[in-house]
Amino acid sequence: MNLCFFLAMITFLSVFHNSMATRNKMALHPRRMSDNTMDMVPLIRHEMKRRDAPAPEAPSCLPVALGLRAGTTTPLYAVDTVEMVLKVFDLFGTAVFAFSGAVTAGRKGMDLMGMVFVATITALGGGTVRDLLLDSGTVGWITEPFYFRICFWVAVFTFYLWPSLETKFGWKDSAVPICTADAAGLAAFSVLGTQKGVDLGLEPTMWVVCGLISSTFGGITRDVFCLQQPRIMYPYRSLYATPALLGSATYAILLGKLKTTTPTAACIASAVTFLTRIYAFNSTMRLPYWKPYFEPNNPNKHIT
Repeated sequence: MNLCFFLAMITFLSVFHNSMATRNKMALHPRRMSDNTMDMVPLIRHEMKRRDAPAPEAPSCLPVALGLRAGTTTPLYAVDTVEMVLKVFDLFGTAVFAFSGAVTAGRKGMDLMGMVFVATITALGGGTVRDLLLDSGTVGWITEPFYFRICFWVAVFTFYLWPSLETKFGWKDSAVPICTADAAGLAAFSVLGTQKGVDLGLEPTMWVVCGLISSTFGGITRDVFCLQQPRIMYPYRSLYATPALLGSATYAILLGKLKTTTPTAACIASAVTFLTRIYAFNSTMRLPYWKPYFEPNNPNKHIT
C-alpha cells in the first residue's frame, strides 16, 4: 500500500514538473519554438491569465421586478427590504384572492372542484392573462407552483371551515383584516405587473395597462365564471380597479419621468394603491356613470 502511494506521488510530481518546465520554457524562450508553437503562445498566456483572474461575481438573485438599474446608488439592503415586503404582500394577496374566489364559488353552489378552480383563476388569472397577451414565455405560476399550492389549500380549507366559522362567529369575507390583506395584495400585484411592462421594454402607457391587468383580471374572470356582474365595472361596489390604476400610474411616472430608483418607486406606488383602497372601503365615492340607466342601490334593475 505504501509502495503504491509512493509510486503515485512520484508519477504526479514528474508530470507536474514537466508541465511547469514546459510552461516556463514557452514563456521565456518563445523564439526557440516552431512556428506552430509560436502561434499557440498567445492562446496559452491568455488561458493562464484567465485562470488566475478572480472569479466573476454571481448575478443578482433578486427578481427582475425589484432589480436595480445601472447608475443607481440605492443600498442593497433597501432592495432586499422592498423585495421582502412585496413578497409578503404578494403571498397575502394570492391567499386572499383565492379565498374570495372560493367563497364566491361556494355561494353559487359549486362543489369542491369548482371552488378550487375559481379560487385559482381569481388569484392567478390576472398574471396569466398578462403573460399570454405579452407572449412573455412560460406563465409565472407554472415555473413557481408554490402559488398554485396556496390556491389549492386555501380553497380546501375554505370549503371545509368557512361555513362553520361564518355561522358560529359571524365572520364575513368583508371583515377588516381580510379587506386589509386584500388591499396589500392589490398593491403588490399592481407594482409587480407594472414592472413586467418595464422589463419587456414597453412604453409607459402599457406599463400601466400591465399593472391593471395583473391586479384586476383575476376578479373579472371569477365573476364571469360565477355568472355575475364584474364588480370593478359597476358603481354599486366600492372602488377597486381605480386604486390599482393609480398605483400603476404612480409607479410609471416615478420610473419613466422622474427617474427614481426602483425601490423608492415601488414603496410609493404600493402605498398609493393600498391607502386608496383602504379609503374606498367605506367611501361613497364612485366613478361617473349614466344615472338615468342605472340605479346603484339596485344593481339588478336597469333602465333600457
